[in-house]
Amino acid sequence: MDLSTALEKYRKLQAKLAAYGHAMSLIYYDGSTTAPHATAANRGQTLSVLSEESYLLSTGKDTVELLEYLDAHKNELDRVQARSVYLSLKDIREMQKIPMEEYIAYQELMVEADDVWHKAKETDDFALFLPCLEKIFDYEKRFARYCAPEMHPYNYCLNKYEDGLNMEKCDEFFAALKSRLVPLIKKIGERPQIDDGCLYGDFPEGEQESFALALMDIMGIDKGHCGLATTEHPFTTSLGSHHDVRITTNYKRDNLHPPCSALSTRAATRCMI
Repeated sequence: MDLSTALEKYRKLQAKLAAYGHAMSLIYYDGSTTAPHATAANRGQTLSVLSEESYLLSTGKDTVELLEYLDAHKNELDRVQARSVYLSLKDIREMQKIPMEEYIAYQELMVEADDVWHKAKETDDFALFLPCLEKIFDYEKRFARYCAPEMHPYNYCLNKYEDGLNMEKCDEFFAALKSRLVPLIKKIGERPQIDDGCLYGDFPEGEQESFALALMDIMGIDKGHCGLATTEHPFTTSLGSHHDVRITTNYKRDNLHPPCSALSTRAATRCMI
């Protein structure tokens, strides 16, 4: 196998893995927005199948050999290609340490947990959600022990989402924030407060949605690539690529804040007209 052939195989591998990730993200998004609550088990089953296929493709012999070949020829790759191969190989070597059965079970648990969380929030019943939360923590700690037994589990989780981050750096960062923010908040609280009474009243959800859509136009967000939906806990995410961004919000008839907070800078910078 020559380098050109290997790079073409890598491109196709990335496209296939991205397709699995796209499909799983769409299922999650559907569950968080419009999907009926009673469909969680069905979505969990679908995610378990897709997760297994993604796991097998990622950790399979052909994939590992391809990436190891490219890594061995990294000096012949450009900077972006070399970095991409390094990160892919790093992720795959970590995934290989996690038993496939546990990886799939974790994906199913996340769907179940989201469904239970909604029910618990609606009924103000934390005890209902606690068993799922405990299972999630157990899985996260177990995965940390599999992948980096030398690290504190929380340091592993921090490093997983922000390379090089750990508890010590977080403590230093938040201590610096606290030293400046606490006096600032106290100073603001001692001054006359702005009258925000105009944000409270009776605002029909349809009018709030129109207002949110108008804000998207003002911000220059391309609504051909960015949608707005409702959910219990608002978030912004991209599905498949930065050209498919979803903003979510939660309208409250007596409070005009939510539609404003739903329009994040993150979405705006990704979907500018």
